[in-house]
Amino acid sequence: MTQTTDTKSTTAREAEFVRLLNNNKARVMRLCKAYTTSREDREDLFQEIAVQLWKALPTYRGEAQISTWLYRIALNVALRFSYDTKRRKPVSERISWIEETTPHPHDDATRERIEQLQRCIAALPEVDRSVMVLYLEECSYKEISEITGLTETNVGVKISRIKDKLLGCMRKDDGGAA
Repeated sequence: MTQTTDTKSTTAREAEFVRLLNNNKARVMRLCKAYTTSREDREDLFQEIAVQLWKALPTYRGEAQISTWLYRIALNVALRFSYDTKRRKPVSERISWIEETTPHPHDDATRERIEQLQRCIAALPEVDRSVMVLYLEECSYKEISEITGLTETNVGVKISRIKDKLLGCMRKDDGGAA
């Protein structure tokens, strides 16, 4: 009888895990793309995130939305992965994640501006990049706060300052006109 109960709970856990991963796969992949430089690294990071989510699933207490909880784990794994890999490639290779998740512009000027923004985001410090990635994922300040451990007020201030940094970077790249 215990074996049957264990089998049912394992089956239910597997089904919940698959549903959770499928519902959040696109968000997790965008995060992976923001923190890796190659397709192979993205796949490795995605797999590591999946493993850590599987291990952590029994500890989910429902205190936060499950998507917030998932994203916090994914972000922590991505930050550790990024720190551990030490392999740095040119900025143009580190920013491909934005282009792959952005509708393709029809004109060269728009395409160049997107590439310029990608370079500027990739040049941000890790914490700022994390906040901006979450902001671009349309997470609320509260969700960003829960994921990063920053206060909601600090998140708002950081986003404002990051936007100013990005605008300055874009102007600098344009020779002063943005």
